[in-house]
Amino acid sequence: MRPTRPFVLAGTLFLLVLALGCGDSAVAPGETARDVDRTGEWPTGLPEDHGFDAERLEAAADALAEPSTRALLVVHDGEIVLERYYEGHRPEMPLPVFSVTKSFASTLVGVAEQLGHLHREDRATRYIAEWIGGPSADLTVRSLMTGDSGRTWDFAGDYPGSFSGQPAPADLTAYALGRGQQFPAGTTWQYNQMAIQCLDRVLSTATGGSTLEFARAFFDRLGMDHTSADTDEVGQMTLAYGVSSTARDLARLGWLYLREGQWDGETVLSREFVRAATRAANPVNDNYGYLFWLNAEGNWYEPVTLVYHETGKVYPSAPADVFVASGFLGQLILVSPSERLIIVRQGSETTPGFAHHYDDIYRTIAAARIRS
Repeated sequence: MRPTRPFVLAGTLFLLVLALGCGDSAVAPGETARDVDRTGEWPTGLPEDHGFDAERLEAAADALAEPSTRALLVVHDGEIVLERYYEGHRPEMPLPVFSVTKSFASTLVGVAEQLGHLHREDRATRYIAEWIGGPSADLTVRSLMTGDSGRTWDFAGDYPGSFSGQPAPADLTAYALGRGQQFPAGTTWQYNQMAIQCLDRVLSTATGGSTLEFARAFFDRLGMDHTSADTDEVGQMTLAYGVSSTARDLARLGWLYLREGQWDGETVLSREFVRAATRAANPVNDNYGYLFWLNAEGNWYEPVTLVYHETGKVYPSAPADVFVASGFLGQLILVSPSERLIIVRQGSETTPGFAHHYDDIYRTIAAARIRS
């Protein structure tokens, strides 16, 4: 169908650090870059050692150096093989990532599940008392990550304070929880920002502390030293948008998923969660997982523009197992598990058709491979 409490918090953070470990990311004798994680500095590798022609890779970076690009990063097998910054941008300068934040939101649910705070198949009413006995009573936590929750959507209401002519609500989570149920779950798909914001209540109730502090602990664990998140006026993290980060930090999220949730020998996300998050997760959009865009053959919506396609792949030049965290103005984390490849792009983009733009980025980078 087409889319029509301080002590508790301290304990949670302690468990997060304890459960996730605090290993060293240095490469030990006998290891390769693919065996370790990136809590410390990313190592760099020679393009030729990773199957790329150095000159063609540099030419690719030049070709992608449009005025709107600020950062371009290519990681293969755990090493940076291309890193470019444009228009005076620097590696340590964070930029807004807009809806890439959504992929962080689903990841936080996975971390909380791994720590035993919740399960994605729990009814949301276990954490959201306001929905008990109402039309949203049967929704699961999972349904808030898959786009098919059926929660009320309209353009102005989904961007409160931006297009409605009214000030943004001080308590964004309360506003989101009160938006109501428009369709039965699983019958429609919609890029619903406020449905995602409901995860703030789920996470804060489940973990016993603020979602923001839980997110900060996650950022720290992965060594995301230049990553931060916005809040509403009452201090609740905005989960559909609001993270700011750098290319190297964003690549850490890609690397966590490429390693199927492992980090420094510890399980941050279960392998099952990673696989479920990066495969079709609802019956009405074949190319959406847990707030990640996919690349399977089937019906799909263009990221951001939401133009509907009945057949084909989102990124026709890329392998079918590619998945993407996508944000407004062309923010991109593209992960290709079969190629052990991560591409990060930051900046701004005003050209219509973001999915095609991302495919151009992949195709331009892939063209620099050494052909046998």
